[in-house]
Amino acid sequence: MKKVIAVTIVLLMAGNGAAYNQPEQAEGYFGIRTGFIQLEEVDDEGSFNLGLFGGMFISPRFTLDASVDFQTTDFLYYFTDVSIEFVQLERKTTALQAGLTFSPLPASPFRPFVTGGVGYFYSHYSNDYYGSEVAGDAGYYVGFGADFLGFNSDEPGFTLTVDARWFFTREEPYLEQEIQADGRMVSIGVKYKF
Repeated sequence: MKKVIAVTIVLLMAGNGAAYNQPEQAEGYFGIRTGFIQLEEVDDEGSFNLGLFGGMFISPRFTLDASVDFQTTDFLYYFTDVSIEFVQLERKTTALQAGLTFSPLPASPFRPFVTGGVGYFYSHYSNDYYGSEVAGDAGYYVGFGADFLGFNSDEPGFTLTVDARWFFTREEPYLEQEIQADGRMVSIGVKYKF
């Protein structure tokens, strides 16, 4: 009986030591990114944005993600029922997005992923002559990307991330004329896993 107790104590201590030496697994992440956004009927040439994002790991392959991106751009807008056909507008947009990300290679130094979810896109349009209006609409997005350069399995630390996504929404600024605000965004950022 003493041998059984002694062996059990030794095994428990060894198990505790093995668990203590295992690498810590990250539970979530947060980061900052910058990128280039191009929107149909809004800014044909595109403009830069700045964003903050974060997420929680729900399994090695799946994460729940959320982000907020800010963009400011000027563009010419065509009015159909006013005497001036083209008007210079300033557009400031805040994009709130939340979704799910799947990575088929969660422990790889190069970690590709696909992502998708829903969003709310809130815009403030202004013009010296017509004044300003706000417009907001829900939409959705799909995309893909990769984490690399420092991404080591599920351990905490910094990694570089690149992301490309397409989003789909409608907005109705000025005289209830619909703007097709579908677009695409390519971004690069740094995330810290904790």
